[in-house]
Amino acid sequence: MAAIVACHRGHPWGQYGKNGAAALPLCSSARSRVPTNSETSTVLIVENDALLRLTTAELLESWGHAVIAAGDAAEAFALIEAGIESGARPDFALLDIRLGPGPDGISLSCTLRERWNILSIFVSANLQGEDLAQAIRTGPLHILRKPFTESDLRRVMAFARETLTDIPFDFDQERLWRKPGGGDAAP
Repeated sequence: MAAIVACHRGHPWGQYGKNGAAALPLCSSARSRVPTNSETSTVLIVENDALLRLTTAELLESWGHAVIAAGDAAEAFALIEAGIESGARPDFALLDIRLGPGPDGISLSCTLRERWNILSIFVSANLQGEDLAQAIRTGPLHILRKPFTESDLRRVMAFARETLTDIPFDFDQERLWRKPGGGDAAP
């Protein structure tokens, strides 16, 4: 806590969110940090909790990543379309599973994959039972449980970058789930 107060010169400020959560903006020294892995990505964040979306976006940007942030699926689609028209597209997405009204993160993940070959990392606090099984069937890069730490996010980002370099851009879902010699490998 002393470090937070010190980096804000004795006057920390922030925003309060749902359930008593709070976020403090990163200090300029934190913003200048770059990822230990010099690889950077363009990450689509879709999170209906504005405070968590802002905090995660600021953290990723402080590591050198470009961020496209949306509060729901409709906003995400509009931002992706606008980005593609200007020559930019997300490398992958961090998706909350429960997004409120409209499509949930699992449905959004399927659409991102089908329309733009964008793979997803799910972020959820209460993923279990049938929801967990459905999420796994979509083939996410990873499932990150809330609350997560900075080191959790850094590890998942590194894993995603490494995984993406091993998958051809024009992958096809059928080919990914086929065992050599035929038959399905998917659960």
